[in-house]
Amino acid sequence: MSQKTKVNTLIFCFALFLFIPRTAKAVLPPDFIFNIGSQIIQFFSAIIIFFSGIFAFLYQLIKIKTIALKKRKFWIASIFLLIICIAAGASYILALQSQKIEYEKWLRESQIHSEKNAIPAIEKTTTPTDNPLAPSTTQQTFFEAHKNTAISISNRDFKSILENENNDFLILDAREDIEFENGHFPSSTHIRFADIQDNAWETLPKEKFIYVFCWSGIRGKEVAEFLRSKKILARYLESGANGWYESGGSWIGSIKFSEKYSGPQFQKVFTTNEVKNYVKKGSILIDSREAKKYKQSHIPDSINISMLATSREDLEKLFAQIPEHSTVITICDDYVNCFDAKVVGVEVEKRKHKFLGRYNKPWEYGNI
Repeated sequence: MSQKTKVNTLIFCFALFLFIPRTAKAVLPPDFIFNIGSQIIQFFSAIIIFFSGIFAFLYQLIKIKTIALKKRKFWIASIFLLIICIAAGASYILALQSQKIEYEKWLRESQIHSEKNAIPAIEKTTTPTDNPLAPSTTQQTFFEAHKNTAISISNRDFKSILENENNDFLILDAREDIEFENGHFPSSTHIRFADIQDNAWETLPKEKFIYVFCWSGIRGKEVAEFLRSKKILARYLESGANGWYESGGSWIGSIKFSEKYSGPQFQKVFTTNEVKNYVKKGSILIDSREAKKYKQSHIPDSINISMLATSREDLEKLFAQIPEHSTVITICDDYVNCFDAKVVGVEVEKRKHKFLGRYNKPWEYGNI
């Protein structure tokens, strides 16, 4: 019997095995637990027969096509290598797609949770007579003259301003200390956003444009809005420090903050059950969300420490709440405070604690 006939026979037998109707029981019989082993063996035997047939067919096909070639082994190896590369590429693409789907799902869940627990902001209006820190008439004149200037600025427009050699501005880096130490714009002034909100905004010039750097532009917009509420003419780079660096802008040091802190603990995101198990073992939970969110809802016994929202003066008091040599998991629920949670993790390790990773679904904790 020829090899081709054998292959056809195997394929025919497997087709009969698949398509001949058999009786199916709707309820599992009492001896199911004992029969499942033989059923599994039969199933895998069928799979082995099927793939053996396919392999034999492919082998014969490759043999026929390459018999005339002197370098048959090279071509066979190349084909198998191509198959492996295609499989690896497909797996990588599927993994990226799955990751994207999970990330988008988390964003939707976090947004729903935030909107559900949101508390309407109460606006407070002041007048020059009841605010001793109100800017002078001259300051108001400068601000009023330019208040219609767009609050954001592109990299190209910012480069044009720098090339004009006009010193009538200040470049403000509002990121965290570890971000600034890792890399920054030349001759920029560094003041953390939390310190700006505390009272450092009073030290900024009132008759100059303030160009604000953050990582991506999200915090920069908040900083600029806050400063404008104080009658200070602030603008933020719409693509942040990262976009400025990628466009070839001037920079000292590194922009890759995530590369410096790339250990597994900074990549780890725990499930709810994992967090509960660690809590049972004595791990400390640090909620990195802003105080307003923490007050609305939080996991019992968690400590609230938000680097982005806490002034330098208060940080040490908050970190002092953590028992010595603790294992720590940080809590977050959106893009910004999950970055905050990572920064808190860095600070935790500086204080000789063990940082385990982050937990980004606190709304699930009480439901599982």
